[in-house]
Amino acid sequence: MSFTFQEKLSLTEFLNSVVSNLSLSIADVPSPPVIDNKETESLTCDINVIWSPPADHGCPLTMYSIYHQQIQSPEMGWNQINVTNVMATNFTVTLACGRQHTIEMSAWNELGESARSRTWIIKTMSGTFTNISYQLGMATEG
Repeated sequence: MSFTFQEKLSLTEFLNSVVSNLSLSIADVPSPPVIDNKETESLTCDINVIWSPPADHGCPLTMYSIYHQQIQSPEMGWNQINVTNVMATNFTVTLACGRQHTIEMSAWNELGESARSRTWIIKTMSGTFTNISYQLGMATEG
């Protein structure tokens, strides 16, 4: 970069001139991840949270945080799970069965934590469902 001066500039004017001629990129905390899940009910209590990675804003991601709480018991507060594999785009969370839950996410880099994602609400069904087979008695005429 070269500068030519035809008049004397103050230090402030000179620095403003340099800054306006540079394309500066300022690193920042990441954007929040986007939770891609759409379902509102699950037959199991193990929920696979799926997300799209956020923009890192010039500073590589260091981890994700998944927050969850029971809607019926907000006094219990938020639970936080940290996912340190920044290449991951899903993680299975075990939730209390037969409850409705709020799930949110954030992303981290060296500059700090993003805002939280939009809320995903999921209801887990009561108990565990397994293969159920019914035996039907066949009446035979004789």
